[in-house]
Amino acid sequence: MMRIFKLIIIILSIPAIAFSGNTGASFLKISPSAAAVGMGGAYTAMAGDINALYYNPAGIASVRATQIGASHTEWISDIRYDYAAGAFQIKKGVLGMSATLLTMGQMEGRGENREKADDFGASDFMFQTTYGRGMYGGSVKIIRQSIADETALGVAVDAGIHKNLSAISKNLNLGIALKNLGPKMKFINEGYSLPVTLSSGLGYTYGALTLSVDADYEPIDENFKVSLGTQWQPIPYLSVRGGYFLNLLKSATESQYEAFSLPTKGLGGGLGLNISEYSLNYAVVPYSDLGTTQRVSITGRF
Repeated sequence: MMRIFKLIIIILSIPAIAFSGNTGASFLKISPSAAAVGMGGAYTAMAGDINALYYNPAGIASVRATQIGASHTEWISDIRYDYAAGAFQIKKGVLGMSATLLTMGQMEGRGENREKADDFGASDFMFQTTYGRGMYGGSVKIIRQSIADETALGVAVDAGIHKNLSAISKNLNLGIALKNLGPKMKFINEGYSLPVTLSSGLGYTYGALTLSVDADYEPIDENFKVSLGTQWQPIPYLSVRGGYFLNLLKSATESQYEAFSLPTKGLGGGLGLNISEYSLNYAVVPYSDLGTTQRVSITGRF
């Protein structure tokens, strides 16, 4: 009984990024890419580099040189999110790997009668392997979540399509991805589903200007989001980005988690510096009273 009570207290102590709606492991929804976030997350059709490991595994097939990258995100409520990834060509196709770590600050522990107990921490970890060839790609994810002394393990897969619509325009790309498909994870006897997401997007580039749009549907949480993004590259060394996302459908059960829920719309932006074979990107997304999230990512090509 004490273990279950402790678990309930822990769950209620964590913001929605750990538990929200009808699903858990919501850290899988956090984008590691400052470039993509600067465009409002509208990147399913744009992913042609190591960012494809998160947005669309099929996009990794476009990698023509070894790429290594890392990012750091200052999330809300003293949550930190770190990410590292690499992709390289093999005999047939492109292979990528990534690791994600989300950590939270120490939280105050309380016993069954609200008496002071030991403080505890929480963290999420995910290791991903991705393969892409031609217009197709797929990923396998190993997921581990830890809260105090309890641990949950899970596995999920992604699959995607990335295609240039040359019959319409050589500058137009289509992306479709199914992400986080897998069995339920379980803390003690409490099971929860992964945040399955079906994403589709279009990206169009005309000279220095890129426009993109994504539509994301989460069937378990019953959420539907549209993202719009733009990137302007006035000189080869500089990229200026802006984006906007809007939830068009919210789960009927989301009101249960209203105290922890994130905004359903928002405006973000960012900058990118491209020097030789390296790129440094920064993105910022304000979340009103919850604070502002900031991301920094760096990528090198070898």
